[in-house]
Amino acid sequence: MQDENIIFDFNKLRGRIKEIYGTQSAFAIAMIMNEATLSNKLNGNVEFSSKEIYRACLLLCIDLEKELKTYFFTPKVRKNEQNTTKIKIKYKEKNMKVIIGMISLIIINMLYIFYAIVEIRKSIKHIKQYKKTIYDLKHLNEN
Repeated sequence: MQDENIIFDFNKLRGRIKEIYGTQSAFAIAMIMNEATLSNKLNGNVEFSSKEIYRACLLLCIDLEKELKTYFFTPKVRKNEQNTTKIKIKYKEKNMKVIIGMISLIIINMLYIFYAIVEIRKSIKHIKQYKKTIYDLKHLNEN
């Protein structure tokens, strides 16, 4: 991803401004900045300078080490990226359902095969008993 294409999400920063200063206008005054300039920065049209970020953190009581990224460097997720992600998730869910269905069929077929093997073994056992009975009858008649 190229740096020029990165758009940051300032919604959390907007919330903090409202929480502490009530309005963007009041915060712009505290920042010693024109309200229109602040609006352009919050809308991603103009970038914040490092000094402006530092001043904003001080004014809004944002911890530079722990919260800076959250307020100033959270990439904005575009609608088409959200939709693509949702489509990928639905596609994966659909594939998982198909795979689970196939696994279920395989298990059912394995049970049928197991049942058939058991029945074949029973039949073989009966055939052996039948042969033994015939053998015994032949030997009985010979004696």
